Amino acid sequence: MEDKNGFGVGDEYSRAEFGDARLTARLVRLGDALARRPEDSFPDATGSVAGLEAAYRFLGNPKVTPDRILAPHFAATALRASDCERVVVAHDSSEFLFGGEGRRDEIGWLNQGNQGFLGHFALGIDRSKLVRPLGVLGIQAVFRHGLPKAQRKCADSKPAKESDRWWGLVEEVEAKLLPQVCPIHVMDREADDYELFSKLCANQFRFVIRIRQNRVSCQKLGEKAKKKLFELPLSGPLTVERQIHLSHRKFNRMNHDRKGFQARKARSANIQINATTISLPRPKRLSASSVAPNLILNCIHVTEMNAPESEESIDWKLVTSEPIETEQDLLNIVDDYRARWTIEEFFKALKTGCSYQKRQLESKDSLLNALAVFAPIAWQLLLLRCLGRQDPEASAEQVLSRTQLECLSAVSKKPLPPHPTVAQALLAVAAMGGHIPNNGDPGWIVLGRGMERLLTMEIAWTAASERYDQS
Repeated sequence: MEDKNGFGVGDEYSRAEFGDARLTARLVRLGDALARRPEDSFPDATGSVAGLEAAYRFLGNPKVTPDRILAPHFAATALRASDCERVVVAHDSSEFLFGGEGRRDEIGWLNQGNQGFLGHFALGIDRSKLVRPLGVLGIQAVFRHGLPKAQRKCADSKPAKESDRWWGLVEEVEAKLLPQVCPIHVMDREADDYELFSKLCANQFRFVIRIRQNRVSCQKLGEKAKKKLFELPLSGPLTVERQIHLSHRKFNRMNHDRKGFQARKARSANIQINATTISLPRPKRLSASSVAPNLILNCIHVTEMNAPESEESIDWKLVTSEPIETEQDLLNIVDDYRARWTIEEFFKALKTGCSYQKRQLESKDSLLNALAVFAPIAWQLLLLRCLGRQDPEASAEQVLSRTQLECLSAVSKKPLPPHPTVAQALLAVAAMGGHIPNNGDPGWIVLGRGMERLLTMEIAWTAASERYDQS
């Protein structure tokens, strides 16, 4: 199955090259099976002992690598990006934890000795009109071995330079995209690093990055006084006000007492946007030969006006390569940063919709290959829900094939009109997965289950139509 909006993963998988046509065919079959049943275990999704053994052999084959699996998806994402006026690439990391009684020594450790690794992703996003995910553009895995952090006695045993992953993935993404695409790399506070800023500026790459370090000896351009960064008056000739929507943030046991990470309810927030140009000095820890002595960057300060007393107010400080000359410039920068949250939804699709962390695979190579197989499927689930939320009145033909819409019309409890909208089709798919309308928006699990049943019906529908045509 192939759809211009990306709901048939088989086409992208079919272009993977392993030097063995049988491996490509196995990837297509495995990808289609998992796309139909993304939340199921491998035994349930593959449907038989033989299918399960074939899946495990494929994922453990030395010729199969994440880059080879994802190469056609990367290329398709780059092609989709070439048609967009404003492309954001959201960079972020997420922890993948794996339980079980047995210790998987190859995987290493994460928080407090839990088994797992850090997955670092780059997600392409079309921000021309709507915020629409285009696909994955890069994945890096960080494995920590040795003693867990809680058991280490000195900093010397900490894995060195994990921060290099931010620049490394920027280079990968820039190499994949077509020359006419000039993406804006968007990152959160963990990427606040002078060396990264310097490399981005030296290569004239566009970026918007949130900062967290209150650096010393900073200057507002045109002024002599040196102050700590957060003590500078981060305001210029322009002040812009607007209203934005803040999503719900769940309680996080690890970060609940940290500023900027506290739980909150969804709400509308009135924000004020100020901007100025600043000079950042090179940190003393960096040598003079490695980076510039100072960087001239535009700085955006976003504050919330009249925040509820029970809620933590917004306070974002962003550095960027983007211009700050007009009101639209400031709004674009803030919206570029807000688009970064799309990658957090991608992680939910990967972990909940595809149940990646529940996969019972022992070796590091098998886990990374499975991650590569699931990444395009998670993107497709995310695309379906994003279009359903942002452009609900658009034609459902932008999301689903004609055959899929015919199947939905035939089985939907609530009759669909001849030309359904995205919202109507989305609810019909979710209903097939067991969603109850009164429970709110469809979750990842019911959406994945509904797509599984719809794709299975489409196969049967197509096969029956072919037999009828031949009779």
